[in-house]
Amino acid sequence: MIQLVYRWMQNLAVYMLLVTAFLQALPENSYRKYVRFFCGLLLTVLLAQPVLNLMGEAGQVTELYRTAEYEQMIKEMEYAADLLEKGGE
Repeated sequence: MIQLVYRWMQNLAVYMLLVTAFLQALPENSYRKYVRFFCGLLLTVLLAQPVLNLMGEAGQVTELYRTAEYEQMIKEMEYAADLLEKGGE
């Protein structure tokens, strides 16, 4: 259990270092708010990970993501097929 907490804290520390370095390397301030928003979303997932693991919900969250990703891919393939059919006429 202590190893899990240690690994979690280690992941958070590495994440924060990488985010800080990345934000400092950005050439313009115009993208900074979008990058910070995305990094905040990732930080939320990292913070929620131990709680989800304790509740056994991590697998369900991953499955929901994969299902949504699969559905999006199907829609994109159908759209591409429609474009090909219309282009061939």
